[in-house]
Amino acid sequence: MTEITPAMVYWILRLDGICGTARVLLMISGLATGAIFAILTAMIVDFGPNPDEEEKGFIKKAKKCFKISSLFTIVLLAIAMFVPTTKEMCAIVTIPKVANSEIVTEQIPDAAKNLLSLANQYLDSILKEGGEE
Repeated sequence: MTEITPAMVYWILRLDGICGTARVLLMISGLATGAIFAILTAMIVDFGPNPDEEEKGFIKKAKKCFKISSLFTIVLLAIAMFVPTTKEMCAIVTIPKVANSEIVTEQIPDAAKNLLSLANQYLDSILKEGGEE
């Protein structure tokens, strides 16, 4: 079993901040990507089918900015989607420890068997009493 260290607890508690920051940056990056796309589209429409060399340079720079911005947005989207929140990470760490603990796997089933046996005995006694009347 993995031991929970203070460093692990720290990073688990920091996950909400990381997720929140990633979401804010994702929104900003998405807006920037959309703005760059709109500018690029306007440049292409404005320059027409035969842009001169200077206009081609502007279009090339705008395409490069759009590619970088799109890549940044995709990376932030992946971070926002796949980094768990503090609650989710606590569940990820805790549930296997509880489910695989000795108490759950060995002691509780024995107690459950005893309870089932007592319930069966009680039901048998009720059925016998009902049959005698």
